[in-house]
Amino acid sequence: LKPIVVAGVDAPDPSDPAHRSAKALWSFEVLERSTGSVVHLNSNVRIRHVPSGKYLACLAHRGPIWADEATEEAWFEVMLVDDGVEDDEVLREVGPSGTYVPKHATIFR
Repeated sequence: LKPIVVAGVDAPDPSDPAHRSAKALWSFEVLERSTGSVVHLNSNVRIRHVPSGKYLACLAHRGPIWADEATEEAWFEVMLVDDGVEDDEVLREVGPSGTYVPKHATIFR
């Protein structure tokens, strides 16, 4: 973590645990919830935001929110969600609250 710099005040010691935050703590999980496993390179994972318990979701199925054709760079909408579901009926019942998304939106490689 980078130290917080305030004009006229010495920067805090970045090695002091009092100057660190758990807000940026993420957990990489294998897809099968009933088994624990080592996450291997190029395997599918779900990314959980530890402080909130929510999953990171990338809404690529909605298309990019910004794209640069020259560099082929694209930005997609991301959000924290309660879970990904496969059942379209559940998605319709929940409505636009954004707490549930299609399951594929929570899987990363």
